[in-house]
Amino acid sequence: MRLLAHNFVQCIVPKCPLRFPLNVEAADVQVVERDFDAEFIKRIMGRIDYPALQKTSVQLHVEPALPATLPENFAEDEALLQALHHALNEVVLVKGALVCPGCHRRYPVENTIPNMILRENEASGEATATATATGGKEEEEDEGEEGEEDEEGEEGEEEGKIKAEEADQ
Repeated sequence: MRLLAHNFVQCIVPKCPLRFPLNVEAADVQVVERDFDAEFIKRIMGRIDYPALQKTSVQLHVEPALPATLPENFAEDEALLQALHHALNEVVLVKGALVCPGCHRRYPVENTIPNMILRENEASGEATATATATGGKEEEEDEGEEGEEDEEGEEGEEEGKIKAEEADQ
């Protein structure tokens, strides 16, 4: 995932209090050279959340370092345009995770692709901050409780489907 894409991604947990910017935990970051296009950088910077880009570039130790604030005349500074191009287009998160600062939900990144799929309880808004922060450990405990209920004679929805499929065979 290039930092250009990262700058547009936010947490998708419905009740998350702070969805952006996602923090980066990097296991593998690579630099992939791309053709420099100064005009593209000048145009795209109007849509980029510069503080988020700068924060992420610090997290990933991107060199050359970006300035703390974007100068108004950045479009006239060739070296800064090159640095922005490098950070946005050439730095690639290959493996790691994006972590929400609000709910601490971790979105794993494998082969440059973030997995933004929510668990069912997260998508419905039922996930608690604890379950989200622990990566679903509370959800696993809930599954164990459901298993105890199943032992008491109540069938879970999934178990009922499996039994119906076995009966059909």
